Amino acid sequence: MFDTLLYTKKLEAAGMTRDQAEAQVNVIAEMVVDGVATKQDIGLLKAETQKEFAELRLEMAKGFADVRTDMDRGLASVRADMEKGLASVRADMEKGFASIRAEMQEGLAALRSEMQREIASIRMEMAAFDAKLVSLEYRLTLRMGAMFAASTSITIAVLAWIK
Repeated sequence: MFDTLLYTKKLEAAGMTRDQAEAQVNVIAEMVVDGVATKQDIGLLKAETQKEFAELRLEMAKGFADVRTDMDRGLASVRADMEKGLASVRADMEKGFASIRAEMQEGLAALRSEMQREIASIRMEMAAFDAKLVSLEYRLTLRMGAMFAASTSITIAVLAWIK
């Protein structure tokens, strides 16, 4: 608080006239009063500040809600894009697997065909070998028969000679 009477007396004691001292005190009092806040001023400022903070909180809550909504939309869009990409990758992989399966089936069929040809060739060689064995067996049988007949003739001749 500014004591204007005391200040006026001090100015007069310093050599100022009463009018000069009062004029200077009035100017200083206006400056002090204008610069000093009253309890009512502080209460109004406090209420105004609380109101502004409440409005700011509402704006921030709305802003956060908008950001969340935008983020949810963005995430949903990203998820949808990822699912499309994943579906595309899966489709491509399935095509690739189908192609590989087809190639493997073709290779397996070619291998089976080649093996069947080899087996047929081996069977033919075995049949030819069997035919040669039968022919050889037949010739051996004929030779053995001829040898038996010859040994029998020799035996009879030797027996006839011995007697």
